Amino acid sequence: LQYRFFNRAGFIVLSSNRAEVGQRDVNTYFSELVLNGETFVRLQENENEFIGLEPDRHGGSDTSVSGTTLPIDLDLRPGSVIAQAYTPVMQDGRFNGAIEVHINVTQTALLVRTVMTVGRWVLVGIVLLVAAATFFVIRRNIRDRNRELAEVREARETASRAEDEVRLLNAELEQRVADRTADLGRAQEQLLRQERLAALGQLTATVSHELRNPLGAVRNTLFAVGARIKDKGLGVEGSLERAERAILRCNNIISEMLDYVREKKLEPVSTNADRWLGQLLAELPVPEPVRLSTKLDTAGLQVEFDNERLRRAVTNVFDNACQAMVGEGDAPPATEGLVVTVATRRGADRLEISIADTGPGISEELQGRIFEPLYSTKSFGVGLGLPLVQQIMTRHGGGVEVRSEVGRGTEMILWLPLEPAVDQDTTEQAA
Repeated sequence: LQYRFFNRAGFIVLSSNRAEVGQRDVNTYFSELVLNGETFVRLQENENEFIGLEPDRHGGSDTSVSGTTLPIDLDLRPGSVIAQAYTPVMQDGRFNGAIEVHINVTQTALLVRTVMTVGRWVLVGIVLLVAAATFFVIRRNIRDRNRELAEVREARETASRAEDEVRLLNAELEQRVADRTADLGRAQEQLLRQERLAALGQLTATVSHELRNPLGAVRNTLFAVGARIKDKGLGVEGSLERAERAILRCNNIISEMLDYVREKKLEPVSTNADRWLGQLLAELPVPEPVRLSTKLDTAGLQVEFDNERLRRAVTNVFDNACQAMVGEGDAPPATEGLVVTVATRRGADRLEISIADTGPGISEELQGRIFEPLYSTKSFGVGLGLPLVQQIMTRHGGGVEVRSEVGRGTEMILWLPLEPAVDQDTTEQAA
């Protein structure tokens, strides 16, 4: 018994003659029967004569069968009879290769010829039956092996799916841990902020009662002193003015603290935004050598907001823009090109009030902290100016946006929704 296993392309992948492995012979089994999944069997005598089939078209006395070389180690003496059979290897209805088997059936043929010289067709039937039985066993073994391979493949796929599920579960768990960690960090920050506000509330109550009355008395005294020494030529006018500014600064700090910790309900009124803002800017002092530029482009737009609270927010941002360029105001530098530009523009669903300066700008690191309560980079104040602005805009349902670049100035955008204002703080408390 000699055999060969061919793959789909016709290469020999397994053979009883190892020297043939890797060779290609595409003329052996590529018939319509084999490609369609049927078994093909034929017999050949060594003298190029088929038993029960047509003679070989190649002719001659070599050992080729339809262009296929027979195994060299078969007994091919004159009169030898070889049974040559091919069976396909199919998987899921697809042709994957074929098995070729050569069996020397000379003794069986001689026996049949001796018993029945006229029974040549019977010999063919017997040989075909033997070959069919052999191939049935081979195909059954191949089918069992394929089933085992399929089970192994299915088990491997199942393990791969389980591994993917475990990987997804691990990723989901890691994401949940990260989310919970972030939530915990935010909760800690909120707790710290509440503690700061609680301390600030107690401090504000004390400061408002203990400092405002003495400051009022000092301011009245300074006014009286100034009136008495007026035109006396004593040269103390500058000192009195600095003292007056210091008192006003302290009074503003107290007001900021009170405004930030007090919960005052908004009183929104439908207002012409450009007209209101123009009147406010006309009242605000502009330090030298700062120049004010206005671009109010929402003429006739009516927006609901609390006039007094929004006035406080715009004033704080405007004062910050001026101070960023000239400092505290005691000794303004003689510098040109210092401009504060106040503009209004209408977005898709909001009104924007832009206040831009040509000052030194704010670094990205500081931009993330300027709205923290009690955080300040100034040499004066308690760091509640911008947090108060943010609080006012948030309670109106709007917000504050910062656009800044170091060395090129800062733009603060206060925006309000075009829908009627809603007191966000009051709504949250009701919920």
